[in-house]
Amino acid sequence: NRQVTRVANSGNLQRLLQTIQYHISEMNAINLVTALHRVTKLAVSCPDSAASVEKLLKHPSFRQLSSTVVQRIEAGLSPEVAGSAPPFEVQCMSIVCWSCATLRLQEERLMSAIAGIALERLGELKPFELSNMVWAYAKLAMG
Repeated sequence: NRQVTRVANSGNLQRLLQTIQYHISEMNAINLVTALHRVTKLAVSCPDSAASVEKLLKHPSFRQLSSTVVQRIEAGLSPEVAGSAPPFEVQCMSIVCWSCATLRLQEERLMSAIAGIALERLGELKPFELSNMVWAYAKLAMG
């Protein structure tokens, strides 16, 4: 997580994607969400953010990160698989929702899985986390 944060703070999106690709197999849920949050922030902060986001969404490292996040969240839905990897905290799912909406990434399967998990755990969310999730679903016109 420190490496992802350090590279993200340098502002170099390509270097951050390389760092993520190199370490993704070692990443836990918090590392994955931090990586997703940081690449999203960097992509949208570029002067030509539309082009930067489009390029990000096509980048192999981002696709790997995105699919890993989806797999880990969906694994939490299956009781037989849930014990194999620590589950995503519902707070982390709020950040995933924010990232998807900010990038306008239509991941219906992922967002549906998050909704199912979050509905059972609403009491664990702080008000700003819940509002981020509601905003994300509205932004993506889901729900």
